[in-house]
Amino acid sequence: MKILSKVASAMILSTGLLMAASYSVDNAHSNVGFTVKHMMVTNVHGKFTSYDAKVEFDDATKTFKKLVANIDTNSIDTVIEKRDNHLRSDDFFAFEKFPKMTFEMTSYKAAGDDGKIT
Repeated sequence: MKILSKVASAMILSTGLLMAASYSVDNAHSNVGFTVKHMMVTNVHGKFTSYDAKVEFDDATKTFKKLVANIDTNSIDTVIEKRDNHLRSDDFFAFEKFPKMTFEMTSYKAAGDDGKIT
C-alpha cells in the first residue's frame, strides 16, 4: 500500500510538468518575416517561405516554455529575384554552406496579453 501511495503522490506532483502542450507551427497560418532599413530611406520587407517550428506552451500559466524554429535560408523572398540571389550568396546567408538557420528561445516575459520571446 505504501508503494501505491508513493506512486500516486509522484503522479500528482508531476502533473504540473505535463501541463505544457507541444505544438508544431502551421505554415499556412504563420510567417517568418523581417523588415530592414534600406539606405536610411525606406524599409525592405521579406520573408522565408520554408521553415518549421515546435512550441511548448503552458495553458495554465499562459507562458511559452520552449520554441525552436528551423528556417531554410534558400527560401528567402523579398519579391526581387536579384536581391534574393544576393542574399543567398556568401555575402549574406551563404545558403550552400548554411542551408538552415535556427532560432531557439532562451526566455519568455509575459506582458499582459502579449509577451517577448528572446
